[in-house]
Formats: sequence, structure tokens, C-alpha cells
Amino acid sequence: MFRLKVTSRDSNGDPEALTSTGAADNDSATAGAVQFRSYPAAACVQSFSHSRNGATVETVTDVQETASFSNRTGMSYEYARTAGNSLFRLAGKDGMRSTVDDTPDGPLQPWRVSSNTKTVFDCGFPPPSGVFSMPGTIPGGRHRFVLTLNSDLRTRCLVMDATRSALTSSTQSYVYCTIEEAKFMMCHLVPDSPTPVPRNVVLSIHPLTVVKSSLSATSGASTHTLSVPPSTDRIFVGVNLTAAGTTHGVEDSHDQVEPSLSVLQVQYAGQTLPNTAYQSLNKSATDRHIIKPYADFLAACGKLYLEQSAYGNMEEWSNNPIQGLSFEKPPNDSSTSVIVRCTRSATANDLVDETAASAAAAANLVVCAQSHQAIVLTYGDDGLISSCDSVVEL
Repeated sequence: MFRLKVTSRDSNGDPEALTSTGAADNDSATAGAVQFRSYPAAACVQSFSHSRNGATVETVTDVQETASFSNRTGMSYEYARTAGNSLFRLAGKDGMRSTVDDTPDGPLQPWRVSSNTKTVFDCGFPPPSGVFSMPGTIPGGRHRFVLTLNSDLRTRCLVMDATRSALTSSTQSYVYCTIEEAKFMMCHLVPDSPTPVPRNVVLSIHPLTVVKSSLSATSGASTHTLSVPPSTDRIFVGVNLTAAGTTHGVEDSHDQVEPSLSVLQVQYAGQTLPNTAYQSLNKSATDRHIIKPYADFLAACGKLYLEQSAYGNMEEWSNNPIQGLSFEKPPNDSSTSVIVRCTRSATANDLVDETAASAAAAANLVVCAQSHQAIVLTYGDDGLISSCDSVVEL
């Protein structure tokens, strides 16, 4: 859990709490809307690694993209709403997302009351790793977590109107964002009766691996070859801006997926999906294709028949679309090369909603691969882990 301190500079140069006056829907130096991004805690972390009994079992880079893909492909929309949208992804009142055209309120703007005096806000960070996504418990082990943190949290964690975001640090109404405290939360359970632990335990995890390739700021077709783990069986594809994390714009967030791909086809493990490339995927297409790509995304998430995802509905998915494809390959296949053929439509109508610019910018083709790994643990007579023997691709 990250405890973030968000304050504004007063006329005397001292920090003060933000209030409804300072967070109104008004693009001015003193009242420009200030709000959290959807994943403020993940925005604090650059990379994350987890070691068990001296052996590294998982390393997650590109934490912000991985967190976004993990949430949208793994957590049901109903579960997110039940948790108040604040367990992992923050959302405003009635599920509203980040916006500078309105006041989202709720967890995105917890300071938006006239009498607010609170400056410190707790933001949960469940690491987007296969181990933390695994059900069940892992008793008797020694764990070591290493987090590499990002700098400039003011830009990475907050969305602001242009006028206020341009203020310098010596100017009244300048907004600060710092880490006040970081805590690791754990739960210790004692069973009612002794439970024998097997001598050897195999944990099955499904980690996500993010790899990127550059997309030009102009429209056109391109082919990208990327490397993924050999046990990959699900591939998710999206587009975000290379400028993500460098400005306070809504579009410059790592979790904002641009609806600009018009054509997409992925080749992996001797298979090409979809068999006929997706066409007219982009937002401005007059005959935009949505139903099949959305159904394929739900199927890749394992939620097709549940009709649920971390997106509220098909329309919400279409505004920030992640494409999902399932590759059912033979057990002995260890392919690591993915070829993505795509066409980007770089028009003003294919940008993320509320993008300040009127033209497309350089972007990343983000490929997120879900793989299958096994962690082999050996337990001693005392019920404690004596060694972490191996991490194996399945």
C-alpha cells in the first residue's frame, strides 16, 4: 500500500489541502481540475521482483501497463464495483473514469469537498504478478520483494487541466504529490488443527509479460516481431502513447489504450489469429467492427460465457480496446516469437477521448502475453520451505 500525499501551494508558500474550489471543472491556475489517475499506486512502481528462499520466482517490468492489463483481463466488472472500484483501479462516482471535461468525484477526487483537510490518501497496490494472482496460501516461506520506484509522481499519478499543470513549483496553487509511506500488508493464519504439508509442492502460476514495439505517429501498416515466454497461450494487444507519464493529460496515462488500430492479425506458434485479419477496428471507421473482437477478448479472458470483464460494457471497451487472442498449441511447442501485423489510423477521431492534441503522436504497440509456469518448492520436517528448487515454463 502506498500512502500518497497530495497538496497545493498556498499564498505563503506552504502546502495546504485541496478542496472543491481547487478541483473544480475549470481550466484556470487556481481551479484547474485535479484528480488521481486510475492506477496511482502502480504509477509509483517501475519494476517489481519477488524472491522466495533466495530464488527469484518472478520479475515484473512495465508495472503500469501490466497492472492495467491484469485488471482488465482478470478482474470482473462486478467485483470491481463491489469493491468500490478502489481495490485496484480507482473510478469516480458511478464508475466514471478520469476526465477533465467533468468532475468525476469519488476515489478519483477524494478532496472534492469544501471542508476537506485531508492530504494523505491510501492507495492499494496488489502486484500484477502470477504469484499474487494465484488463489490459496503459501505457508512457511521467506519472501523478499524489491520495488524500483518512479520519479515525478506528480505527473504519473495525477490528471490536471493544462493551465494548472503548467504552473512552476514556486507558484501559488502548484500541486505536489509525494509518497508519505509505503507498507507491505500480510495476513498470518493459524489453522485449528495441524495440516501436513507435502514434501514437494508445485505451484502453478499464470504471469503476464509486457513487451513493446514502436508505432509511427502517421497512419500506415507495419509488422512487429516480439519475444514472449515459451509457455504463452494468450496474447493481448493494445496501443498507448510513448509520452505516457510525461504530462498530466488524460491520454498520457499508461492505462489509456488508444482506439487507433484499424487492422490487426497476430501470428504465433504456427497459428494466425484471427484467420481473417480484423478490419475497421478504429473508432472513426464508419463500419466499425466491434462484436467479434469484443467476444474474442472475453474468450481470451475466460469470461465469454460470464459476460463480464473489468470493462463495464462493450461501449466502454470500444473506447479503450484491448484485443485478446487464444492460442491453443501442442504441449511440446515452445515458440517465443510473435509477429503482429497492424495498421494504425492516426486521425484526430481515433485518439483517446479528451486528448488535448488534434493530431496523433508516436505510440507503443503493447503486447501482453499470458504464460504458464510452475514453481517447485521443497518443505522440511518443520513445515517450512527449505528450498525453492526451480521455476519451470510449462
